[in-house]
Amino acid sequence: MARVFSKKKQSGSVKLFLFVVAVIAALILIWYVASTLGNSQSRESERIAKEAIVRGAVQCYSLEGRYPPSIEYLEEYYGLSLDRDNFNFYYRPIGENMMPDIRVIPLVN
Repeated sequence: MARVFSKKKQSGSVKLFLFVVAVIAALILIWYVASTLGNSQSRESERIAKEAIVRGAVQCYSLEGRYPPSIEYLEEYYGLSLDRDNFNFYYRPIGENMMPDIRVIPLVN
């Protein structure tokens, strides 16, 4: 009779252990999915920011016949708005008639 009782007790502790493992695995999965979505959103924001700068530079070129000398020029005269809290922007003009080197660099938080 004592053996039957100990098997039931072991079975209960195994179920508890499996439940705890399942909960931990679910939490890890949720964390992984959330971090993956956050990285994807950051890359998308980076892409959109670069496209906005390129679009502004091309618009400037088509209207003025030259690429803008700086990002600040685009902000002042073409209404470009940049997320400087999350990104650094690198803009290097190569010449008045050549597309500038444009880079968007995410800040590490």
